[in-house]
Amino acid sequence: MKIGFLGLGKMGTPMVRRLLAAGHSVTVWNRTRNRAEELTPVGALVAATPAEAAQGQDAVFSSLKDDASYEEVFFGTSGNGADGLMEAFAPGQLHLSLSTLLRRCASLWPSQLCRRRPSLDRRCRSTRADRKDQASA
Repeated sequence: MKIGFLGLGKMGTPMVRRLLAAGHSVTVWNRTRNRAEELTPVGALVAATPAEAAQGQDAVFSSLKDDASYEEVFFGTSGNGADGLMEAFAPGQLHLSLSTLLRRCASLWPSQLCRRRPSLDRRCRSTRADRKDQASA
């Protein structure tokens, strides 16, 4: 499996090592680049941006420190969002968030994805409909 991994702290680094040991191809990104480069001897590829780490991957893991880090990674630092995960996320790609986030921030990603990426809108509508059906059951 091709995996992008964003955030290489105390939890992210050991997870990447295990994914690589299991034979997965892992592209990593961290705000502090040297944390990412430390994983190249064990087979990790290093990306310059969260968007680059996500491009062409089957799944993207994020293991981020806090809400501010989450917003920077997902919506980008360039002001136009081009370097954030939001712009690189592709139909059929899986995202697994391992971060501890406030509820407002955790719900921001799916709602903004649906709003900014109309090509994924059908999936967004069915997800909202599924939640309504589950709530009324």
